[in-house]
Amino acid sequence: MGYYYNRHLSTFDDVRNWYERTKPVVSKMHTREDDIRPIGRRSRKWERIKKINNNCYALLTWGYDRISYYGARHVENRTAPKELKRIAPIVWERNPKTGEEFVTVHNFRSGYATSLYEFLRKYLPGRMTLPNSRDGRQWVYTGTDTYYLPYNNYLPPNFADYYHYKDAKERAAHTRPSAERKLVFKRDGTNFVLVSDPYTLERKAKSVVLKEEKKAFRTEIREFKQFVTVMAPVIGSADATSQAERSALVKDLVQAATGEDKVYVYGRWWQRYEPDIMRKALTDSESPMRVALVYAFIGYAKNCDWYVPSERENASDLFKSRLNNFVNLAFRFTKDNN
Repeated sequence: MGYYYNRHLSTFDDVRNWYERTKPVVSKMHTREDDIRPIGRRSRKWERIKKINNNCYALLTWGYDRISYYGARHVENRTAPKELKRIAPIVWERNPKTGEEFVTVHNFRSGYATSLYEFLRKYLPGRMTLPNSRDGRQWVYTGTDTYYLPYNNYLPPNFADYYHYKDAKERAAHTRPSAERKLVFKRDGTNFVLVSDPYTLERKAKSVVLKEEKKAFRTEIREFKQFVTVMAPVIGSADATSQAERSALVKDLVQAATGEDKVYVYGRWWQRYEPDIMRKALTDSESPMRVALVYAFIGYAKNCDWYVPSERENASDLFKSRLNNFVNLAFRFTKDNN
């Protein structure tokens, strides 16, 4: 712990001054009005400082304000400043009356955000850092104490097209300010003292299986697993196919299955569609989505190999376990265990 001590943004003035002396990036993608001011290398412009007001600055990385850094600008759906305060990885605030400084730290909405965790390790102030963890949970270490950092449940209105929920009531619960999860620290010289209530880590499963819903698709799931078991080794051994070619193929398959003109097949794209769309791949053996999901499973399984000994990566029991987990996730047979 503490690999990044003595970083350059450890006071409110450090952050404000860095913002003021950093020229906005101006390119074919972004105008001066977009106010893209990188924290470090200008080539990594998604790691930047956003001024909320004279007494508040947010340190951002990819995805928080919904603008794009490649292709098109996509500034029309950017996150409002007041919403950024509830989701930004690091928020610096100063009380204009007392001069007291506070740092707010937010986790992501799920445990699949390794780039965010590296961002926090680089830009948390002073002796604060995020220790490496293998259990999927995150903690903030201040140099003397360690605090659990839960996933942030808050959902800004402009993320409505990105996260899908079963009904309006479930989504509304995530848009209330009370859904925000954060740790707030007060700067005391070179130390940072927690001033918000700490969170207690409940040792329970993050999600539970919807057994009755899954039971209704028992036969279809068995057939789908057999299909993946046969096809995954064939597709996975096609070494001559480049990543770009595979992505293009998956994109065509998803377009054919959904009828959408524009689809995105990066990351866990298969978790961005509604359950009824995904479950057609179970009920329709001719659905193009079936083949697309084989490619998705291959990528999912590879990401599970980080801490598995090489001799165990192709073990049959691991394959079956991962395929079962993938089925639960892809076809929405799980729910958060809140």
